[in-house]
Amino acid sequence: MSEIGIVGPATAAPGAPLTPDVAAFLQSAVSILVAAGGPDGLPVMARAIACDPDAAAGEVRLLLRTADAAALLAAIDRGSPVAAMFSRPTTNRTLQVKAPSAVVEPPDPALLACHRQYFAGMAAELAGLGFDARFISCVVSDNGSTLAAVRLAVAEIFDQTPGPAAGSVKAV
Repeated sequence: MSEIGIVGPATAAPGAPLTPDVAAFLQSAVSILVAAGGPDGLPVMARAIACDPDAAAGEVRLLLRTADAAALLAAIDRGSPVAAMFSRPTTNRTLQVKAPSAVVEPPDPALLACHRQYFAGMAAELAGLGFDARFISCVVSDNGSTLAAVRLAVAEIFDQTPGPAAGSVKAV
């Protein structure tokens, strides 16, 4: 078992249950980047501003600003596989989750509540590293943007924390 409680076989069917430790990490004060393949085969990426994992269902819902994520949302609508990276700025602990596809949907009140919690946690995390309030707001607020949710069924998790285990496949 790793520090974050990932155990089991190397891969799982999409939607396999997440461990409580993994679910808690994905929802904590982590930088979240989401990527998919664009129409030209090159990656497209956007920052997510909240995560709402459903550990029992093995699903993750991510909140994105549509203005920042138009190319990513289009790639997801075309059925591109999706990867999301979750990294804690103060420790560099990093997980990457992958799914064969995802669904774009409107955000619901529960995901919007996750954003309020995420904003507070990331504001404290980044302030502790010396970033000012203006920068923090640009990075983690919704900036009055139209928002979209992306729901994915996690198929694989990779430990991407710098060190000897980086790149190893972990079970969901």
